Amino acid sequence: MAKTRYKRRIPPPSVTPETTKDIPTLKSIDPSAYRNKLFQISFEYVQVGHYCLSKCDRGQIKTFLKSLKKAHQRTWGLLYDTGGKPHGGKVGLGYTPYKDNDLRSISRPPELPQDAQIGSLRANDKMRIIGAKIEDTFFVLWFDKDHKLIR
Repeated sequence: MAKTRYKRRIPPPSVTPETTKDIPTLKSIDPSAYRNKLFQISFEYVQVGHYCLSKCDRGQIKTFLKSLKKAHQRTWGLLYDTGGKPHGGKVGLGYTPYKDNDLRSISRPPELPQDAQIGSLRANDKMRIIGAKIEDTFFVLWFDKDHKLIR
């Protein structure tokens, strides 16, 4: 009879990883903690006009969609930690919250609830996805291909 080898399970780190290489698997995340809630995406309040996907070229659209897909596989805690505020430099998707007066040449959509926090995700060095956070859902508002909508 052959011996069966059992691998010892290594618990995930107790601190939030500083790089995306150290991201714990979704099975090891406690869903009851707020920072461990998975990032959800909605296009309910997306603004059609100058800053929508129809104004982007094919490469820009791919970049934006790859970023949203990557964000959808993360928790809010991991996205906050890549925003640069607690640890210094921004890395990865770099979620950054903003106030309404930080918006340039655009304004908060009237149908958006007032308690929704405006923020952005970095698609690449120049491109941003601007949206509003309500609980654990990111409501996409604009696709900023030139990074000029936020001060």
